[in-house]
Order: sequence, then structure tokens, then C-alpha cells
Amino acid sequence: MTSVTAWVSETSHQSRRWEVIVEPDESDRLLVVITAYSVEST
Repeated sequence: MTSVTAWVSETSHQSRRWEVIVEPDESDRLLVVITAYSVEST
């Protein structure tokens, strides 16, 4: 059994901060985007 590990990648788009959740697909050697959302400044 393999364990699934997700990562949070921080990036920007159109001058806004975003967090993108990704998981590896080891069998196809891909990085799969699970979801992405904008991060509001506080």
C-alpha cells in the first residue's frame, strides 16, 4: 500500500496570492492539481 502525500504550492496570478494543492501520481509520473484557491490578505 502506498501513502498519498499532498503538497501546498504558493504562487501568484494577476497580482493575487494563490495556494494550489497537488498530489503525485506515481504510476503515470505526474503531479495532479487537486484544487486551487485565492488567499485573501489580512
